[in-house]
Amino acid sequence: MNTTALSSLKDKLSDTHTREILLGSAAAIIVKVLAAGASFLMSLVVARTLGADEAGLFF
Repeated sequence: MNTTALSSLKDKLSDTHTREILLGSAAAIIVKVLAAGASFLMSLVVARTLGADEAGLFF
């Protein structure tokens, strides 16, 4: 990466609006990944608790 691209990136990150968008996007991705993991774990718990027959009816 050359110095002009690096300085351009630093200029863009110093802008408060760009930084706010990047932080908001990162937070949204983290929340989405955590929600997907929680959903998977909940499905796993329901399937293990109910068993094959009842889980099939539940899902």
